[in-house]
Amino acid sequence: MRSSPRPPIRDRGKPAASPTTGSQPVVSYNFRRPDRVTKDQMRSLHFLHDRFARNVSTSMSAYMRVVTEVSILSVEQFTYSEFLMSLSDPTAFYAVSMRPLEGIGALELKNPLIAASGCFGYGVEYAKALDLSTLGGVAVKGLFLKEREGHPPERIVETPSGMLNAIGLQGIGVHRFINEKLPELRQLRATVIVNICGSTLDEYAGIRATKKLLDAVLEEFSGAKK
Repeated sequence: MRSSPRPPIRDRGKPAASPTTGSQPVVSYNFRRPDRVTKDQMRSLHFLHDRFARNVSTSMSAYMRVVTEVSILSVEQFTYSEFLMSLSDPTAFYAVSMRPLEGIGALELKNPLIAASGCFGYGVEYAKALDLSTLGGVAVKGLFLKEREGHPPERIVETPSGMLNAIGLQGIGVHRFINEKLPELRQLRATVIVNICGSTLDEYAGIRATKKLLDAVLEEFSGAKK
């Protein structure tokens, strides 16, 4: 019977050798003191992100049937601890799918509490009961391009196990929301999540009023960042 060779005995006083992958040693990455990116590498990163932004602008314009523009605000480098210190406390940070586009986007909210669409009106109705700026976001009631009366009464029917309702998505429409609700939400410093409704694809993406809504929300977002 052939015996297997014994493993080498390591001196306990000496540190173990670093594991290797092929001929290259595996080095632990230090998040507290990371390697700095050179200026040439930063310029390359800026070029790559700028090209990506141009491609997104072209693809999104064709997909949404409205003219969109995506541009880079800045390309900076800082440590992970500096990034954590830059976030408000509390902060909810999410990775968001951007299908049909590849990759993911980042969504930063004050906290994970979002007022649900349909249960919170347009948000302004609860301004006297709650400081809307303390919420992570306000998902407003569904918006059609035009005002919608909804279903005629009776809309709510009691049943042995609860109730049934058929409101019919009653709403004020995009134009009134922009002119009446959005300015008030801006004054209340609420993070607005717009809920767009439609019966056809054109109602979602191909009509001027939808672009007007996007412009108004982007203007609101830009004003909040300044």
